[in-house]
Amino acid sequence: MTWVEKYRPKRLLEFVGQDKVVRYAQNVINNGGEINHLIFHGKSGTGKTTMAKILANELDVELLMYNASDDRTLNFIREKIIPAMRYKPLFGIYKIIFLDETDSMTKESLFALRSPMELYEKNAKIIFSCNDDSNIIDAIRSRAITFEFMPLKKPDIMSRLGFIADRENVDVSNDILEEIAEKSHGDLRKAINMLEAYHKGALEFTGNEFEKIFGRI
Repeated sequence: MTWVEKYRPKRLLEFVGQDKVVRYAQNVINNGGEINHLIFHGKSGTGKTTMAKILANELDVELLMYNASDDRTLNFIREKIIPAMRYKPLFGIYKIIFLDETDSMTKESLFALRSPMELYEKNAKIIFSCNDDSNIIDAIRSRAITFEFMPLKKPDIMSRLGFIADRENVDVSNDILEEIAEKSHGDLRKAINMLEAYHKGALEFTGNEFEKIFGRI
């Protein structure tokens, strides 16, 4: 198991950054446990998928995950998503349907969700997740609450890396942790992958070595 998955937060108190969505999630948990339809947008590695999993876990509801880039057509919505919304969850008071990479979906596909979002709201809540939300149509925006996931701050990334390094007995200096945090540009997933690569001898912070594995900054 990769360290990204091994150390993916499962509880809200473990989540790093994104204060606004954390406050929202905490209020939902404290007051009845029913979320709205949501739009999560922001760069990769900022916690969008993790937050969806945490919400489902904390609220004890079913979570269905789909990657919209695999099938962005109207048939995908009609044959998979709407039927999933129509039927009651296997457990919990409703289900969460997580649609990843919705910025790749056609406007026709998104528009087809407008009525089902209202009709089946008691059975299913949709979380639209994307890097860029400019493709999300107004008919969806008006039925959802939008949260922007910002790049994580360097101290938050360093704190999480330090925690993982302690758990995995990684021999790493604070300077290296700071360099990893700096070069991740707010992407915690990338930072954790870099730490794991460093620990396994696949990455040295000399010259352009890190670019060979993680891309150019």
